Amino acid sequence: MFQTEEPLRRGTAKRAGLVREIAFTLLVKLMLLYGIWWVFFSEPQLPDMIQGLDPGLVADRLASPSIPKISNHP
Repeated sequence: MFQTEEPLRRGTAKRAGLVREIAFTLLVKLMLLYGIWWVFFSEPQLPDMIQGLDPGLVADRLASPSIPKISNHP
C-alpha cells in the first residue's frame, strides 16, 4: 500500500549523460584549439624573421601614417 522507496526522478539519467557529453565536447574543442595554436602560432616560421629587428624601428613603421602617392598621369 505505502511506498517505502522514493521513486526515481524522470530525466536524471538523461541529464547525467547530457552533462558528460557536453564536458567531453568542450574538452575535445579545447584540445583542438590548443593543437591549432601549437601548429600555427607557437614558433615563428623563419627564425631569421626575428633576428636583428629593432623594436623601435618596427614600431615607427607600423605606427607612422602612410603618405599616399599622388599620380600625375591623367
